[in-house]
Amino acid sequence: YTPAARAAVDAVLATLAYTGSVVAQEPTAAGLPALTQYAAGPERAIIELENLGLIPFGGRLLTQETYLFFRGAGELPVRLTSLTAAENLVMAGEITYQTPQAEPGDYCALSARRNVEAGGQGILRFGITSDGLVFYTDEPRTENAPVLTESARLEAARDAPQHFLLIAIDDRITLFVDGQPIFVQAQVEERSGVYALVARSSATGAACEGRDMWVYRLPEVVSSGVCEVRTVGVVNQRGGPGTDFAVVGELPGFTAARVIGQTTGADGFRWWQLDTEAWVRGDIVTLAGDCGPFITPAAAPAEATDSP
Repeated sequence: YTPAARAAVDAVLATLAYTGSVVAQEPTAAGLPALTQYAAGPERAIIELENLGLIPFGGRLLTQETYLFFRGAGELPVRLTSLTAAENLVMAGEITYQTPQAEPGDYCALSARRNVEAGGQGILRFGITSDGLVFYTDEPRTENAPVLTESARLEAARDAPQHFLLIAIDDRITLFVDGQPIFVQAQVEERSGVYALVARSSATGAACEGRDMWVYRLPEVVSSGVCEVRTVGVVNQRGGPGTDFAVVGELPGFTAARVIGQTTGADGFRWWQLDTEAWVRGDIVTLAGDCGPFITPAAAPAEATDSP
């Protein structure tokens, strides 16, 4: 963090230390039911979220970690295994926070959309403060933009395990704690980033522990009438529909490109033509969007003899 960013976050977190009434949104007011599969692992949790219409169908699990921790005084993010950034995502995990004293600004949290450039500015946190508040805080990437934050009093003991599930889509987040909707469609900055367990403590005896944490990347929304290919690894773009055509470029992993045509190559594989007029082989990409007009039966592919 830059000194200016650290001072801004310190000032905001200090204001969360208060003793007031519960400010969490009631499930009826929020218009959302309580979740039942929030702690059953990513597969069951994602199916429930899809069936409730809270997230779109499709997507992929980015990372899963059994246990991370931070103990002692200080401040440190402990990264999850994946460094793949995402903007639209679901992040979940169980947090246990134990500290011998309640100091304003101390917390145990998860972080998402954590910018790793620009001096570390730009991070979304959600977790528990040392005096028993559920909170989220969104630090912007620019010093002049406001820090967005909200908090709610925990009804359970502060040092009891609490399960968090965050849905982040564009500039809105919805946060569930132990299956209950706490913050619904709260506004944050729209950006992508990586993920971590993160803590700040003034006490040497403090412990911030995260268990069964995972991050699920939501599919990007495709405009009506548009068909796209999407990649996982690097994919060659060729000058024609076959590996005997020259490589004219590459599509990086986890990117999308618009489709304008298709054909079955001499090798028997389906090939997609992109709006750059280059071609990619169909079995190493996935489709998204309105692709019906481009899909026709393909012949059985021959055995590949060259990298696509």
